[in-house]
Amino acid sequence: MVVRVRYGKNIRGAISYNEQKVLSGKAELIVAGRFGCEVSTLSFSQKLKRFTLLNEKCVTSEYNAVHISLNFAHEDKLNNEALQLIARDYLQGIGFDKQPWLVYRHYDANHTHVHIVTTPVKANGKGINLHNLVKLKSEPTRKAIEEVYDLVKAQVNNKKDNNIELAVPRAVYGKTPTKQAITTVVNHVIESYRFTDLEQYNAVLRQFNVLADPGRKGSKMREAKGLQYFITDALGNKTGVPIKASSIYTNPGMNILEKKYSRNRLLKQSKNHFTKAVVGYALSKANTIKDLDELLQEKNIVIAYDKDQLPLFIDNRNKSVFSLNDLQIPVQAFSRLYRASPVNISFNTTLAQNLFADEFANAHVDSAFYKKKRKKKR
Repeated sequence: MVVRVRYGKNIRGAISYNEQKVLSGKAELIVAGRFGCEVSTLSFSQKLKRFTLLNEKCVTSEYNAVHISLNFAHEDKLNNEALQLIARDYLQGIGFDKQPWLVYRHYDANHTHVHIVTTPVKANGKGINLHNLVKLKSEPTRKAIEEVYDLVKAQVNNKKDNNIELAVPRAVYGKTPTKQAITTVVNHVIESYRFTDLEQYNAVLRQFNVLADPGRKGSKMREAKGLQYFITDALGNKTGVPIKASSIYTNPGMNILEKKYSRNRLLKQSKNHFTKAVVGYALSKANTIKDLDELLQEKNIVIAYDKDQLPLFIDNRNKSVFSLNDLQIPVQAFSRLYRASPVNISFNTTLAQNLFADEFANAHVDSAFYKKKRKKKR
């Protein structure tokens, strides 16, 4: 079972997202708690009011919505009754069993999954502490549920292969509602990938046919650190009507992204040496850009380009984006592929080749890395 937990400031948006799925026949409300009546008789406004009455009691909590998804392996054949019990046990394990909550089963993916909407604001107006909730409560609860219900363990279900596969489908204009398609992609990228500026963020989004536009220089939107999102066509051109970041319930504008940048800089360092070894080895073997692209795609790495036409390497295995500077690779190592002339590049090709062939089977973060960071922090 894979668990994803998101905190937000728009409880209406979280409920709306799931209710729209219900209206389109792609989800159903299977159980609810702490509503004091049969939830099937409640309207959207009544469901929303149950949460807002609590949220109005608290002015100190940073968030008023918690949106959780529980994702199960294909081998886990679960009916609604089993999903209800799992959802109840999970909420009890993380300390949300006394909160109002709604559980929706979604049918828009090829695996069984449910979405849970709740609030961290308690009846006394105090907020539930969300700090380290995933590490301290969600992870132990997930593991316990896997054992009790004999589910496929997340570690087994997360194996990766050599093909470039994206966790969510690419947005296609006209295939699904624009806002729904963009929201799915944006939430996945922000939650899963490590990027450190807008160009790197857009490099990942383009894989899913989505683009974040901050507006023209001097425009009100740019000054307000807003963003609007477009679906793009196969050539990367904007199509259709844009969706403002503020209309998405997680509000993924520049303020949210900038908070992610500083955190991602540290997280990327733990994956740097793997990507550097693979890219370095591929550069030492490639004679053309096409050669390099093919070698990297074997390892689930995609080449994109920044505004200066310098490469960005999107490592879809480690969910990180790196520039040449991040990987400490000289520009000449890349530019020589256009000239088809040799350049003396000092890569540790033995290390690179070993890692390249090893398929990252032993990939892990050295504990010394974190010890070093903790010492610096002290």
